[in-house]
Amino acid sequence: MRKRLFRKFRYRNCDSMACCLEDMARKGWHFTGWGWGMVFERGTPAEVCYDVEVFPKGSEMDLRPSKEAEEYAEYCREAGWELIDSRKKFCVFRQMKEEAISIVTPAERFQNVKSAEVREYLPRLFSQLFLTVLFWGQLLTGNFERWIFDDLMLFALVLYLLVFIGTVVEGAVLLFWIRQKRKILADGGDPFYGYMKNGKKNKYGRNIFEAGQYIVLLLILLAAVYEAIRTGTVAVVLILGAALLIIGGAGVLLSVLKPSREENWLIQVGSVFLVPMALVILCVSLIAADQNEEPVEYSQSDVPLVQTDYKDMAGGIFDIRKEHGQSVMGSADTSMVVYETGTEDTDAIHYTVYTSQYDWVLKKIWGRQMKTMAGAKDVTAQWDAVNAVMSSTTVTTYTVRYPEKILIMWVTEAPLDTAQIETVCKKLALP
Repeated sequence: MRKRLFRKFRYRNCDSMACCLEDMARKGWHFTGWGWGMVFERGTPAEVCYDVEVFPKGSEMDLRPSKEAEEYAEYCREAGWELIDSRKKFCVFRQMKEEAISIVTPAERFQNVKSAEVREYLPRLFSQLFLTVLFWGQLLTGNFERWIFDDLMLFALVLYLLVFIGTVVEGAVLLFWIRQKRKILADGGDPFYGYMKNGKKNKYGRNIFEAGQYIVLLLILLAAVYEAIRTGTVAVVLILGAALLIIGGAGVLLSVLKPSREENWLIQVGSVFLVPMALVILCVSLIAADQNEEPVEYSQSDVPLVQTDYKDMAGGIFDIRKEHGQSVMGSADTSMVVYETGTEDTDAIHYTVYTSQYDWVLKKIWGRQMKTMAGAKDVTAQWDAVNAVMSSTTVTTYTVRYPEKILIMWVTEAPLDTAQIETVCKKLALP
């Protein structure tokens, strides 16, 4: 009869892991190794002494004892310890002889645990730093107008920033832990690597950083469901679900098959290409399915302003497009109306109204727009605005600033006159 325990231990909690195995042995469950979780077999309750060591030559890719670990096991057998199994840098030993001696000295053990913790932590820190800078850089540069008025994107950015801050705090905790254990060694003590409760050794404890990871995952799932409900599509949920199934399924399969370090490396490298490819195929399938659906058609009543509101037009409306963005920072409403005035002639207007009570948001949008308006003409008086500029190239573009609004509008015609500007302001509810 077998029993599985799904419990994650950090390297600096290796002694708590040994306490857990000893407690299970007293209940008649004896550790046999790792598979899908920690595997125990039913037997006679007994007092068994376990020693969980951090093997410095181990790798995060090790799912079974490597050649180096097996050679290390022979040395430990001479000291009275039998290797049961190893995973990553963990090596689990069972005491064979009563007179068994310690496998490593306290100083060596501290160095092994410290090095494993630091090497596991630093790649996470730098990868999260890179992604945080990348995403927030995109917000503050190229994608500001789109992301700042998207609640889901803002939520994701803030969430990822909090994850990064949590990782930095985790690093500070690790530094404190290293200093604490080093002091115990300097005082001639033998540190306990694990959880303590009321001054006593404990097999389990609270890991707020691990709990934080699960909370973040839950929040991402809830955000994906919210997005699916908001947009009326299940594409986001399907893509995220497929990614989780692929990653989770691959993890379970690797745990059961237990490939060698080299084989695991090849699988991990291959997954870097295969997983994105599978998601791309899924995305293409979803896009193809969406394209088969009838596109949303807008009518003249769906947009606040069309050409006939401020001038006479021949022909009829050829195309109307509309987009709305909403977040805690404000809103962005974009519309485009195209008239077909002749066989090959068209007349188009495109306008976006940004609304926000936060002045820094509007200043950012205004500053970004001004970079593309070199040599623009000041038309503040015509628009009765805080600032207004006009540029004329192939189209006439207006950028108009009000206390809580910005209008960016282009028209495929000569500049608007005063009466037309008044009509535009009235239709778009500008101050």
